[in-house]
Amino acid sequence: EQHVRRQPFGAARQHLNAALAERRAAQVQHVQLARLYARMGYPDAATRQIDVVPATSARMICRIDCEVTLGLRALRSGDLNAAMDVPSRVYDLIKRAIHCGALADPWDLIGFAGQFSLHPSPECSVHDSRVDDLLDRIDQLFGYMARVWSEAAARIDTESYDSISKLSRDVAEWWRQFGAHTVESLEASDPLESYDSARLVAQALRVWHEGGAAAGDVKFWAPHAEFFDSPRAYALVISALLERRDFLPSMALLIHWLGNAGEIGLRQGGNSLPRLAERWLMKLRGQCIDDDPDVAAGTLKEDCEVWPLARKCFDYLEANAEDFWSAPAFALADAKKTPRDWERELAEDSFQEEPDEGDLYKAAYENVSYQDTTDDGIDGQVYEPANDGSRDELEAEWKRLVDRLAFLQSLARMWSVAADIVVTDSTDDDPDRARDQLDALRGWAGRAKVNRIGLLELLDDVRDFKIKPGGSDKESMRDYDRSRVLRDSLMERIIGTAVEMSDARRLICGAIFAHVDRHPSLRPEGSTAEVAGVEVGLDEMSDDDVQAVRLYASLISGNRDVTRALFPEYVDAISNENLLYIPLSRGGDPVRIYVARLRQRVLRHLMHWLPRRGLVSEACRLIEVSRLMEQQNSVGIGAVTEFDSLFRDGFKSLVS
Repeated sequence: EQHVRRQPFGAARQHLNAALAERRAAQVQHVQLARLYARMGYPDAATRQIDVVPATSARMICRIDCEVTLGLRALRSGDLNAAMDVPSRVYDLIKRAIHCGALADPWDLIGFAGQFSLHPSPECSVHDSRVDDLLDRIDQLFGYMARVWSEAAARIDTESYDSISKLSRDVAEWWRQFGAHTVESLEASDPLESYDSARLVAQALRVWHEGGAAAGDVKFWAPHAEFFDSPRAYALVISALLERRDFLPSMALLIHWLGNAGEIGLRQGGNSLPRLAERWLMKLRGQCIDDDPDVAAGTLKEDCEVWPLARKCFDYLEANAEDFWSAPAFALADAKKTPRDWERELAEDSFQEEPDEGDLYKAAYENVSYQDTTDDGIDGQVYEPANDGSRDELEAEWKRLVDRLAFLQSLARMWSVAADIVVTDSTDDDPDRARDQLDALRGWAGRAKVNRIGLLELLDDVRDFKIKPGGSDKESMRDYDRSRVLRDSLMERIIGTAVEMSDARRLICGAIFAHVDRHPSLRPEGSTAEVAGVEVGLDEMSDDDVQAVRLYASLISGNRDVTRALFPEYVDAISNENLLYIPLSRGGDPVRIYVARLRQRVLRHLMHWLPRRGLVSEACRLIEVSRLMEQQNSVGIGAVTEFDSLFRDGFKSLVS
């Protein structure tokens, strides 16, 4: 064995390692299944899975998950008394788990900063995964107590309100003594801040309950600004209102948050205004077809309609968004450049060519001159400080732009949902309503067009940003790499936002075609193609945009004959286009990446819609065309393919 395996007992070692790995994999599988069953609310099935694993930590965590899930189920069913018993039991389970070693000792959080020491040397430490389990359970407990507290406040249940308030305060003081929030490497919030946020949320819900119908006014929340000192506070109240399907007060609070975004911010951890705004609109859209018997009969369906409220929300968003409504500018751009004609360049495909295989290394060193950073007049090793100013400025600009881009990305998706609300609106005999919907769609499409051009200008400015080189020491090179990663990640976000904005514009334009075709009052003196073409500005669009809009319109209208007629022309037009792209990490052109991803987005939409309109053969052909496009249109070494995901999406649509 030493001769064959290069070590004594080599085969025995390999067999032992394989057996241990197989046993570990089986245990992880049972643990994950148990957690999944626990979060779904099946404690018996979770217990059967977790009993297979002889580990106390897995059983204790599974029990905590089961308790919280059953408590949330009691809250949804309106059983506040049963939900009130859960926090004390979970608190007791967490303390028992800590005492028996099932969870990490919280005193180690500040002592070892969440690290597990393999050897006495501080460099030989790894992240302790048990710390993540402990922090997750604590966050889970605080989040659940906040939910129960909010429910008690909304019901004006004074006894439950005072009881959960005292328990929350006790848990916060107990957890704060361990100082997890003071350790920079741990994602832990100050428990007293979480307690204060939950208290303010409970008070806000009590005010909302007492306010009655007035809570639907945007101005209602202005005198109560002291309740909302963080995005978390806003998010908790809005989520509680959405669970009660109270759309007017939640919309008013979203607008109030947006108006204070300059002081409070749009995001903090998982609490995000753009995401909540999307959730609000999706719930509103689902209200059109929701037959949930638990929903009170006097909610949205009788009091108001979906479209007027959605239109009002977008009007308020536009009035209060200020700079967030438009594409941002790059503050670190060197100088003002002549704006590029992006519509013409995209239509003619005349932007910068990708480097071929022979020019791969040449492109990497283009416009780069050698600078001897060691020639400082001193013979010997010296410390050369890094250029912290440039890195700090880029990091600050990255944080500012990320918030702006997140808002625009959500806004584009919300426009697409609103266009669907217009298309599915059941009111056919109201010309004023139809005209109002057309005006709204036209305005959103125009803003999407302007935002797309602004995002491409931003992308161009970020690409041209030169990172200043620092010294030759390790720290300087690390800072340089960090700045380069920040710039590339910012370009990736801009590309994603530009794709969403362009896709939203195409969907809105397709909805305009379908809307004009559906309402004869909107085309008194012309055909649908003529009137809708003028409304969407079809003459100014690139060929890709025109073909996508026409296909979208036919699919939205449900006209299979028109779709069959347009499909061959679309396939012939895209067959010679690129679906592949060179990533930014290998020197790829960001504009070409944007064009390729937008083309992939159109294919995904078509693969999703064609089978649902009965056009199965066209969907199969589109999958084959996508494969041939990647095979026959190569763009160079290191190209990224996404045919696997395109095939998966198309296959799922065909099966479903």
